[in-house]
Amino acid sequence: MAKRQRRSSRSLRGAPSAFATFHDHIEDAQLLVDCARAFDNQRVRRARRELRERFGEALRVKRSDWDALDIVQSSSMAAVFLPASPLGRTRLADLRRLLRPAVVAAAAAVETYLADRVSEQLHHRLRRGDIPPRLSDFTITIADVLAIEEAYTRRMWGIRGHIEAAVAREASADPTKIGRLLSLVDVRDWAKRVDTARGASAGATVSDLKELADRRNSIAHALDRDGRRQRSLSVEEADRVLDSVIAAGEIGRAHV
Repeated sequence: MAKRQRRSSRSLRGAPSAFATFHDHIEDAQLLVDCARAFDNQRVRRARRELRERFGEALRVKRSDWDALDIVQSSSMAAVFLPASPLGRTRLADLRRLLRPAVVAAAAAVETYLADRVSEQLHHRLRRGDIPPRLSDFTITIADVLAIEEAYTRRMWGIRGHIEAAVAREASADPTKIGRLLSLVDVRDWAKRVDTARGASAGATVSDLKELADRRNSIAHALDRDGRRQRSLSVEEADRVLDSVIAAGEIGRAHV
């Protein structure tokens, strides 16, 4: 097997920065929340026959299909669903189906930003020969060493890839895990600094991130159930989650 001559993709020039990837995840989450807001149907009953007929005529739908048209109307949008559409008022009645993945995407934004930022700083420090003391917490097996020797002409490139993978596995929106990873690059009191920069009360950032991590885990592992019932989740709640994550990310970019 030919040995690799280049670094892992995360270290390549031109790869997205940690904050660019963070922004992409936030855009995904924001789109889901905006869709939920747009599809928040304010019609209590099905659209009147006269309205369906006007839409059918305007959209050049076959007259025989006019009665099957379905309409969702919110404060910002009116959507007309044709008979063949898999969507409609019934499918969009529970907006939590859009909001739950938005919360997961917000947590992913934190996780990937943390992993990428820590990996970037470790990469620069290792190039200088400045090995952080906490790096000894990461283990490498004999099998890993043999695989690196087999695959790489420069051992350190393989070691960096191993470290990046270990950092990615440890990354989480949970503030305790965030603190552990940031201590690898000697970042201390990160939550206090973010609280101060946000103008938030002491402990607010830790509380917000803990709530986000717990909710993400509940969605991913239990479909957000509390006992036998799914927990409530509104557009306003999802907006607050995104606001806190965006604020923490913007400030973390400057301070972490």
